[in-house]
Amino acid sequence: METVGRYLKAHREKAGIKLETVAYNTKIRLSILQDLENDKVEHLPQGVFLRGYVRAYSDAVGIRSDRPLELLDMRSTGETETPASPFEVEMARAAERSSSKLRFVAIVAAILALTVAGAWYFSGNAGSDTTQVSGAANTDVDLGTTRALTPLGPPSEAAPR
Repeated sequence: METVGRYLKAHREKAGIKLETVAYNTKIRLSILQDLENDKVEHLPQGVFLRGYVRAYSDAVGIRSDRPLELLDMRSTGETETPASPFEVEMARAAERSSSKLRFVAIVAAILALTVAGAWYFSGNAGSDTTQVSGAANTDVDLGTTRALTPLGPPSEAAPR
């Protein structure tokens, strides 16, 4: 079966180019090119990055990138894979249902925790002291006495001097 990695490697070897040379010319890490040649594309960045690697590799060995990209697309659409057995399909569905239930329980628990924390905070139990001073008395700490405050202004005639 022809794969993108085998195709690229065969054309590179046919052209007599070392993989290190391809890495130097394309500025792509050698480990990425090795994974690409060994068809370990699941270890590589996907999407436009992977397609860019294939195009750059193809240009470096002097071939058109149409066929390698077609092989890459066939791999990603699953045309090269064998169909899953009914048992595997059912196991995947069961795992998906289980993870959905777990996600639901986690979301409900988070909402409940936030509700309790909010109620506690807004009920006044969050450590804020809400007592207010209602008197107009001044305490002289040094003497241990309390005296009334008098308003500032001109002395009244009724007050003794």
